[in-house]
Amino acid sequence: MPMEAAKSWTAPGVRGGLFIRMSTPPKFPEWHSDISIFTPDSNAAQETYPLGGSAAIMSEFKGKVNARGIDDFKVVVTNTPYNGALEIPRDFFRRDQTAVIERKVNEFSRQGPRHWRKVVTQKILDGETNNAYDDQTYFSTTHSSGLSGTQDNDLSIDISDLPVPTAAHGSTTSPSADEAGEIVMLMIEKMLSYKDDVGEPMNEDLLNFMVMVPTNFWKAFTSAVSDKNLSSGRTNTLVGVQENEGISIKVVSNTRLTWTTKLVLFASGPESMALIKQQEGDMEIGEELLDSAHYKNTKNFRWQADASRGTGYGLWQHAVLATLT
Repeated sequence: MPMEAAKSWTAPGVRGGLFIRMSTPPKFPEWHSDISIFTPDSNAAQETYPLGGSAAIMSEFKGKVNARGIDDFKVVVTNTPYNGALEIPRDFFRRDQTAVIERKVNEFSRQGPRHWRKVVTQKILDGETNNAYDDQTYFSTTHSSGLSGTQDNDLSIDISDLPVPTAAHGSTTSPSADEAGEIVMLMIEKMLSYKDDVGEPMNEDLLNFMVMVPTNFWKAFTSAVSDKNLSSGRTNTLVGVQENEGISIKVVSNTRLTWTTKLVLFASGPESMALIKQQEGDMEIGEELLDSAHYKNTKNFRWQADASRGTGYGLWQHAVLATLT
C-alpha cells in the first residue's frame, strides 16, 4: 500500500484500513496454496477428509465390470483458535511523525498469510515424526498400501556419489548447482515411481513440482532449475527437461525451515494433495476503542485478529524429503 501522511490515521480508521489490506489479493500466490487442498468454510471442530484411494484401471472386459468404490483412507484435521493483537497508545495518533502507524497497520494486516506460512512449515518439519494416513510417519522409508510394495519418501543422498565433475562438488550445507540438479532429478524420479494400492503408477501425470529449500540452498537450486549452462560448463539437463517435456519446477526458499542439510520436493498445482488446510470462515477483526475497559485502564487502543485454523497431512506420495550426507 502507498504511504499515507504520518498524521492521517485515526483510531476508528485503523479497522477499516486492516480490512482493506486483508481483502486485497496478494500479488503472487502463497507457496502453501500450491501444495495443499484448502477448505475455507469449515464449520466444525474437526473435519474428516476421505482420501479415497485410486480409481479402477481400465482392463479387458471378461464378463464383469472392473469397478472400485471409495477406500477408507481418512485424515482428521482439528481446528485450533489463533489470535494476535495490535496495540497503539492514544497519544501516538497525535505524535506520530514517521508513519509508524502506517507501517504497523501494514505489518499487522499480513499476519493472516504469515501465520499460514508458519503453521504449514511446522507441519512439514513435523513430518519426520508425525503420522500420515497409513500410520507411518509422513516422511518414511516404509510406506506400504495394498499392492504398492514398500515405498520410500525419506531419502538419504550421498553427494560424493553424484555424477558431477570433481571440481563441482560442494558440501552438504552448500551443494553446487551441478549437484543440486542431480538431487532434484533423483527426487522427481522417486516421486514418479510411486504405485497406488493396486500396484498402478500413481504420479505418472504429474508435471508441476515445487522444490522447497532452506535459505542456504536457494542459490544452488535456483541455478539448477534456471541456468542453461552450469558453472562447471555442463549443459543443464533440468532446463532442457522443462523446455521440452512440459515440466515445471519452482524453487521456494522457506526462511522458516530449520534445516541446513535437507530439502523437500512437492507435487504442486491443482493436482497436489500433499497437505491439507482448513479455516472456519474469515479471519475476524475486533477492536477496543474509547468505550472499552481496556482503553479506560491503559489509554491504549487495541485491534485483535482471530482465526480458527487447522492443518493436516494429505498424500505422502506428493512429497519427497531428501537429506544430504
